[in-house]
Amino acid sequence: MSGKPTSAPPSTRFLLDESLVPKVAEALALVGYDFVVCEKGMKDPEVIDWCRENHAVWVHADDRARREHRVLLQATGIRTIWVYRPKSGMSAREQLRILAMSCLIFCKRREAAP
Repeated sequence: MSGKPTSAPPSTRFLLDESLVPKVAEALALVGYDFVVCEKGMKDPEVIDWCRENHAVWVHADDRARREHRVLLQATGIRTIWVYRPKSGMSAREQLRILAMSCLIFCKRREAAP
C-alpha cells in the first residue's frame, strides 16, 4: 500500500517516442509526471505493445505512425498525445511548452472521467 486513498486514479505513465527530445521527458519528470523515454530504434508495434502492457500514453510527433497504426491503436485502446512538428523543426523548449500543457489537459480529463 502506498498510503494514497484507493479512490484516487492511478498515475498516468507516458512514453516519449524518439521523435521528440529526451530531455523534455526529464524536465516533465522533475515536475511530477511519470515519463519513460523510448529505447532508440524501437519499432512502432513494439512501442504500442509496451504502452498496452504498461498502461502508458504514447507521446510522439510521428504523423506516419499516427496514420499507419490508427486501427491497431483503436483496437488496443492505447492513448496517444501527438505533437505537430513543423517541417522546419521544433526546439526542445517549444516541445516542453506544448507537452506541459498537453499532459496537464490529458490528466485533468482523465481525472474527470467517470
